[in-house]
Amino acid sequence: MNIRPILLSLLCITATATYAAEETTIDRTVEVAYQCKIDEQTRLPLTAMYGIKGNDVVVAQVKLNGVISPGMWRINNILMNTFVSTDPQSLPTMWTTLPANADNLTEVNGGKLSYAEKEGMAHTIIVEDCQLDKAATQKLNQH
Repeated sequence: MNIRPILLSLLCITATATYAAEETTIDRTVEVAYQCKIDEQTRLPLTAMYGIKGNDVVVAQVKLNGVISPGMWRINNILMNTFVSTDPQSLPTMWTTLPANADNLTEVNGGKLSYAEKEGMAHTIIVEDCQLDKAATQKLNQH
C-alpha cells in the first residue's frame, strides 16, 4: 500500500493555521534546503525556514510539496534540534535536525518530519533522512 498520498494529505491539514506559543520576536531568518526520503526509492525536496533569536534557533516552519507546516517551536533536547507545533487547530507536527545553532544551521543534516493524530499519540513519519542540499541552501540565502 502506498501511504505517501495519505501522509501528504495529512500534512495539508496541519498547514491550515499557525499559532505562536508565546510572544517571541526573532532577529532574522535562515532558510535551509534538504532532500528527504519518502520511501525506499524516492526523495523529495523540503525547505525549512528557521527563526533566529541571538544565536538560538527558536522556531521552524517547513515546506514540502508546496505545503507549509504550522510554526514549530524548539523544545529543549540536547541530542538534536526538535521543533514541535503548538497550534490547537492542527495536528501535532514535529521536525528534527542534527544539533545546530545559528552559526552552523546551513551545514547540518535534517532528520524527520512527522505528525500525530492527536497530542500524546505516537508520531507517523512523513519524510526522514533529510540530507542537506548545500547548493540549494546557498541559493536560498543569497541576498
